Order: sequence, then structure tokens, then C-alpha cells
Amino acid sequence: MENSKRATQLLAKTYADRGDPNGWFEAFYTKANGDIHKVYWADLSPNPLLLDWIEQGAASTQARAITILTGQIRVQAVAAIAKMVAPGGEILVSCRSRTPGEEQDTFPLALDRDEIDGFQRAGLTERHFAAYNDDQDEPVPHFFAVYKRPV
Repeated sequence: MENSKRATQLLAKTYADRGDPNGWFEAFYTKANGDIHKVYWADLSPNPLLLDWIEQGAASTQARAITILTGQIRVQAVAAIAKMVAPGGEILVSCRSRTPGEEQDTFPLALDRDEIDGFQRAGLTERHFAAYNDDQDEPVPHFFAVYKRPV
């Protein structure tokens, strides 16, 4: 695979060493050239928890997505996303997860529990939370959470 995990880690480190910790994204996706199979973290199948959530009619007509960032920018992104939730509104967060302090040099950098709890620190209420392993040939841990802004 042209965009292997190790090659991506080296690419990200090169950009971080230059003082541009998020600059590797553009180079990575340019190298993939639209081939989803070169994005090693793409699951290529729908998340069953997301499908259940949609089937229950909880999906809205609006969607927001962020790229997993690092450091203080990541903390700010969680707070900014939480601010977009209207009173009474909900946000679904589905992401890869990790144990605090582990796998800090992998990409994408999965969230740990303290990081995803940033949505609660930003004033949202956790309505649902699940930590689970997916069904890949080497299972990958994930979080699936729903937060609500109080009215």
C-alpha cells in the first residue's frame, strides 16, 4: 500500500518537526489521489451503531465533520464543535479510540476518554456512550457517543 501506516507516521513527523503538525494531511491525500484503498484507516463499511441511530430517526439534516487534530488545536476543535449544538440539539461522535498515553504517534490519532469527555466539559450532556472494537481483521477500538445541549 502506497500510504502505509508507517509511511504516514514518518510523513506526519516530518511536518511536525517543521512546526506544521497538521500539514501532512494535504500531502497524504494528494498521494492517495482519490483511491480510498490508500487511506488505511478507512473502514469501508457503515458503523452499525450509526445505522441504528439513523433508523431511530435521530439523524438531522445537518452534518459536521472534523479531521482529528493534535495538541491544543484538538481541544479547541472539540469546544468549537460543542458550541455549534443548539439548545435541545444533539451531536453524534463516532471515532477511533485509544487508552490515555498510548499510540500517540499513530495517525489518525484516536481520541482517549478524557478527550471525548471534552464535549461534557463544554456544556453538553452525555446521553449515550459505547466503547467497542470493530470487526476488522485486527479489531480497532472505537467510541460512539451522543451528547445533548440542555435547553
